[in-house]
Amino acid sequence: MDLNRRQFVSLATLASVIAATDLASMAVVAAESKEDKVVRIAKTYIGNTNYFVSVEETYCQKLCNDVYRQAGYDFKRYGSAAAAADAMRSRIQGTSKKGCLMYWGSWNSNIYGHAAIFLGNGQVLTSYTYNQNKKVAIVSHDEILKKLPKSAWRGYLHIGDAIRFK
Repeated sequence: MDLNRRQFVSLATLASVIAATDLASMAVVAAESKEDKVVRIAKTYIGNTNYFVSVEETYCQKLCNDVYRQAGYDFKRYGSAAAAADAMRSRIQGTSKKGCLMYWGSWNSNIYGHAAIFLGNGQVLTSYTYNQNKKVAIVSHDEILKKLPKSAWRGYLHIGDAIRFK
């Protein structure tokens, strides 16, 4: 294929723009904190119906596991959120941090407890929602804490405490 000078310059300019765009987008991704990456990925799950089984059961740990794996992290998945919180009791924190896991027991008959992701700004991504719309949703952090009996609250697990980069 023979190119004249004008076509060559046009193609070279286009290639330069594409290369610069890719470098700029890579710089933005590289500057993203690990917590921001988890939050960004977690928000892509809003509205997903694959993590709801029934009013008493959701795949909360699978949701958390899927989000963290997509963000490049790995942590052991337990049989229930309550078992996970108990197993990591020494690493559980009393304060929230963006991108961390939240654990609590259930206020209904579910003995497995629940896990969710704290997104920051008072928001929590969860597969268990109060209005039972059967979708992953963002709910109010304060609303969760108000509705829970004090004995049900387990705490937060920060990235780096038990969630390790692969």
